[in-house]
Amino acid sequence: MHRTTWAVELLGPEPGDSVLEVGCGSGRAAALVAERLCEGHLVAIDRSTTAIERARAHLAPYVEAGTVELRTTELAGFRSDRVFDRVLAVNVNVFWTSPATPELQRLAAVTGPGSIAVLAYEWPGAVRHDAHAAVVEACERHGFTADTVTGPRPGLAAVVAHRTRTTLPHSGLTT
Repeated sequence: MHRTTWAVELLGPEPGDSVLEVGCGSGRAAALVAERLCEGHLVAIDRSTTAIERARAHLAPYVEAGTVELRTTELAGFRSDRVFDRVLAVNVNVFWTSPATPELQRLAAVTGPGSIAVLAYEWPGAVRHDAHAAVVEACERHGFTADTVTGPRPGLAAVVAHRTRTTLPHSGLTT
């Protein structure tokens, strides 16, 4: 099973969901999500203008129908009035190579209690449990409970984070 298909299956988008995809690339995952949305909406973001243009071509019917919205932006700078039910990020390095504090703050700001985020990553070898532990801890500092789910082949895993708190620790902010 391809990592993108697996990650979308983990995400489990429902027909009426509001979904955010971070790092949409050419739009492969966005197409799989959009197929499941009857009344829902998908906002797909990527910091690369080239990636967004490729996604726009790949997702043209969904964009024209108003199901998919594409934006060129990094997650830390993303702004939306929507509250997203589900968030997907496949191989988005920032979660795995840094504390991702501004990115997780933004995720906390655009999700509400009950929201789910799937942060999937495929390592070129065995799953790096130390990296996943760091991502789980970072998610938990930002109002999520999180667990690691191992994929169907070596090196593939995801952190599945459920938004549980409305008050973020260390900030006093209520979202």
